[in-house]
Amino acid sequence: MRFTLRRVPASRLPDAPRWVIAVVAAWGALVGGSVWLASKYDANFVLCQFKRLTNRPCPGCGSTRGVLALIEGRPIDAWLWNPLVMSALAVLASLTLLRAATAKRLVLDLDETARALLLGLGVLAIAANWLWLWDRA
Repeated sequence: MRFTLRRVPASRLPDAPRWVIAVVAAWGALVGGSVWLASKYDANFVLCQFKRLTNRPCPGCGSTRGVLALIEGRPIDAWLWNPLVMSALAVLASLTLLRAATAKRLVLDLDETARALLLGLGVLAIAANWLWLWDRA
């Protein structure tokens, strides 16, 4: 199994793909509109369609409340809303800061066995996060 992490020269600020910008903008508009509607009409507005249909949280439930808690300066509350998404955001922010500081990006080289192991661990992390969210619901 080959698992190497190397630093590759890169520009200090990564170019954001247009689809990422579009997704973040759409999510921001949806959240902003939902928060406005919830404050104006119904404080129990459910943004997640999966939760609305099944009355159970999806693996991403709590992400919006987590981001709002981060904006308000409550990182522990944010992590408790959705540990997996908030941990992923922390890793991505750290990698972005590292790239900005060193002008290098980290590249993870994986062989097929390591890739399968990482995929399995990712599925296990999503399942564990989902169980955490179900237990809190």
